Amino acid sequence: MQYKLLEKRADVDRLCRLLRQCTRFAFDTEFVAERQFRPTLCLIQIATDDQIFLLDPLLAGNPSELWEVITEGDAEVVVHGGRADVRICYFWSGGRLPRRLFDVQVAAGLVGLEFPMSYANLVREVLGVEILEHATLSDWKRRPLRPEQLRYAAEDVRYLLEIRDRLAAQLDSLGRLQWALEEFARRAQRAVADEEGKTEPWRKMKGVKNLNARQLGVLRELYLWRQDRAARENVPPRQICPDHVLVEAARKMPRKVAALDIRGIRGEYRQPMVDVIKRAIELPEEELPEVEEKDPPQLQLLTQLLSAVLQSICVDYRIAPGLAATQGDIRNWLRAQLGDGPAPESPFDSGWRQAYITPRLRACLEGKLTVRVQDPHKENPLSLMDIPTWE
Repeated sequence: MQYKLLEKRADVDRLCRLLRQCTRFAFDTEFVAERQFRPTLCLIQIATDDQIFLLDPLLAGNPSELWEVITEGDAEVVVHGGRADVRICYFWSGGRLPRRLFDVQVAAGLVGLEFPMSYANLVREVLGVEILEHATLSDWKRRPLRPEQLRYAAEDVRYLLEIRDRLAAQLDSLGRLQWALEEFARRAQRAVADEEGKTEPWRKMKGVKNLNARQLGVLRELYLWRQDRAARENVPPRQICPDHVLVEAARKMPRKVAALDIRGIRGEYRQPMVDVIKRAIELPEEELPEVEEKDPPQLQLLTQLLSAVLQSICVDYRIAPGLAATQGDIRNWLRAQLGDGPAPESPFDSGWRQAYITPRLRACLEGKLTVRVQDPHKENPLSLMDIPTWE
């Protein structure tokens, strides 16, 4: 396998001139995320139809021209499980996303293959080629990179374009190319939703459901303080302060450092945390977060039922159930349907899910669909049948 290692600024310029003439190219990254706030980008892999390039940003510098090609150019950017690569692009390009994306892992799920499927398994399943994954946990920051690391990195993009073509043909034959394009864009947006303030990650912390509105306001402000501090110190947020400490501080709402008697807080953070708490306590009522109602007891049972219905639908349509929705997606949709909580943005409210899945879930919820075991030995043992309505 031949590849070109690019380590100079001039190499970046030549690569970008070449990519601007391409209609598509494969893209992958190697990075180190441990012990820092933002991952350190260590290597960028690019494959065209006839060449593989390994760009070293630690030696060549930030390839700003490449981010322009990816986010503003006309070429399709082909990735595998591209969430991390999308986030890398977002951070390094100043908040932009790939303009045209094709994720072969997602495409595989839309033609009935397993989701998520590793790159090695996908290469084997689609192309019948065996590859080894042996350098995933390498120290990509150390220079010089070893030959086996470079070979592994090149292998990561070597087959992406061929897999893309095979899966695109299957999507086209199933009439699902538009489904795939919608899903690529949706997942790219979700990859950076936290960074753009479109989600409230602090609500996922253990113990949050026991807090009132004022305590939630304190927790939100402590979370934002921790994010800012972690970014300035370039360390993981939990190294500043663990989640359970933030939740406990929000529960107690101490106004003095001496009252912040919680283990796991470094001395230099105690006064800043108390200052944040005091400011949050003074927030007007209308600026406080909403308290989410506790789930009714029947919600878990209904979630399990609709999960089984969803899986049956996916088997019939040759869609990977894990791609269609998570149990959390079903639970949130159910809360909204039952009027037991706010209606967050749901994958069931748009696109192919809204057209092919949501009506069946709603029919089941409204008692207009029967679910029975047809054959326990079949891949899809369930049978879904509409209940006739009489005028």
